[in-house]
Amino acid sequence: STGFKDFSPPKSYPKKRNREPSPWMPVPGLVLHYSRARSVTKTFVATSSDFYYYNCGGEVDRGWGCTYRVLQMMVSNIKYTVEKRCRERSSGGSRRTVEIPTLRSIQTSLSEEKRLFTRSIVGTKEWLEPKHAVAYLTKHFG
Repeated sequence: STGFKDFSPPKSYPKKRNREPSPWMPVPGLVLHYSRARSVTKTFVATSSDFYYYNCGGEVDRGWGCTYRVLQMMVSNIKYTVEKRCRERSSGGSRRTVEIPTLRSIQTSLSEEKRLFTRSIVGTKEWLEPKHAVAYLTKHFG
């Protein structure tokens, strides 16, 4: 036993925050700290996002899905940012839609990157590390 009480998430999917979505907002102290690292080119903190949690949306991922859920929240923030920019511009230009990926679609996308995994991870309980989230975000959002 881990000592933790069993958590049963609410039935809603996903929870929405009750405020206007805002773009990525850097936190000055964090940006200053990480900007000194040679390998870091940009540092951002998501400020608006839907909340994704273990087992939401009927996808069973308790014990292995934490990085997948963080990745979904990051994509949610990108979606809010893109939608806000489209509303601000509203000149009828091209509109990019951002869909929140399922766990399986994340696995499919990452399995296509042969440098990350030696075999397909689709349908497995393979853990993701932050480097995998970076690879996914880079592949889909540049």
